[in-house]
Amino acid sequence: MLCAAVAAVGFSSALQAWFLRGQSQENFTSLTGRAKVWDALLAAPRSTSEYLFGAGLGDKSFGGLPIDNSWLAVYHEQGLTGIALVAAIIIVLGGVALLRPPSLSRACAIFLISYCAIASYTEAGLGDASPYLLHLAVAASLLAAPAAATPFSTPHVPRRHIPRWAQRSEVT
Repeated sequence: MLCAAVAAVGFSSALQAWFLRGQSQENFTSLTGRAKVWDALLAAPRSTSEYLFGAGLGDKSFGGLPIDNSWLAVYHEQGLTGIALVAAIIIVLGGVALLRPPSLSRACAIFLISYCAIASYTEAGLGDASPYLLHLAVAASLLAAPAAATPFSTPHVPRRHIPRWAQRSEVT
């Protein structure tokens, strides 16, 4: 830890240049302007129905600028009801994934759920038909309990009576 701290101080200007990658300090701190749109979206006046049910499906923008946050896009388009539904889906899937015994399907489901949760911060799409919703559907199918396997039944064949002469061996 000490070596990492000394290296970070020594390479701070290089690290800062790499993090900025050609953008201004203001753009870096406001996530390339995303935070300005997010603040304006949250500060906009809303009626009670818009607060609960949103403004309706749109193009994931506010004031002509992209929202680029799934949670705020869902809040804008579907209100608190949409936020509750999306959060419930992610929480239930995560809970089911954590309660399943360790397996490959569980690991894949946890990866997909965590990927969608992390990507939702800077990507829009959790609230409508999108690849993120498809990822969550695949995670749900991976977590679904497999159907109980039933053994194949063999038909009952009655035993035939074998005559005594056929039971004797001809080799003596």
